[in-house]
Amino acid sequence: MRKIVLLTVAATLMITGFAVAQKKSISYEQAFKGIPTNIGQPLPVIKKWIDDTHYLEMRKDANGGGIKPMSVDVKTGNAVAYTDTSMKAVPALALAIKDARNQTVSPDGKFAAYTKKDNNLYTFDIAAKKETQVTTDGTDLILDGYASWVYYEEILGRQSQYKAFWWSPDSKKICYMHFDDTEVPMYPIYVADGQHGYLEKTHYPKVGDKNPETKLGVLDVASNKTVWTDFNVKDDQYFGTPEWTPEGKLWISWMPRTQDNL
Repeated sequence: MRKIVLLTVAATLMITGFAVAQKKSISYEQAFKGIPTNIGQPLPVIKKWIDDTHYLEMRKDANGGGIKPMSVDVKTGNAVAYTDTSMKAVPALALAIKDARNQTVSPDGKFAAYTKKDNNLYTFDIAAKKETQVTTDGTDLILDGYASWVYYEEILGRQSQYKAFWWSPDSKKICYMHFDDTEVPMYPIYVADGQHGYLEKTHYPKVGDKNPETKLGVLDVASNKTVWTDFNVKDDQYFGTPEWTPEGKLWISWMPRTQDNL
């Protein structure tokens, strides 16, 4: 017990000493005019693995040029400016597709995938200028490739912008999520925009409410046919964001609502 107390006291003194050492006067300009204080440093923003020995980190340019992507060597920590040569330029034609939501060009630059307000998933052959409707069952309650609210908010994240489909590396397949909000209660949300605001009706599961029934399909772009994964759609469950491996294998994380098995 004596050793634990001494260690605790020592740790407290170290923390206190660190806090004292970090004290620094703040000028008027720093406090009220946005001049940097340089007291705190932001945590590194690591985006992804580039290869087996390098990762992509977003760093502030030392010369004041904003945030730049850097390739960092795992062993040495050396960083160089990163340019993703695997990403092709987005064709201008793809950007002009009417009513497209979350338009995403395939890795080979030949197709685009997107959803529309009818909550169906579509593909677009850029060279042929041909749109193909992948799903036909989209409604206010059935969503294909467009996330139900709880997945947008809690699983895929707001940065997804409700996008719930993912191209395979070879551009031949698309994994997408299908949501059925039929049993998810409606919740009115007041949006304070404009002079009077408005009510937005959202299928929003509170504690103990039904979650959306969710299943995952894999679309073969050439045949426009979907193969569904064999999870039981009636199970109370969650799926994480699917990931395609460089070799084209699809990895899906799953857990029951009790969140005691991943």
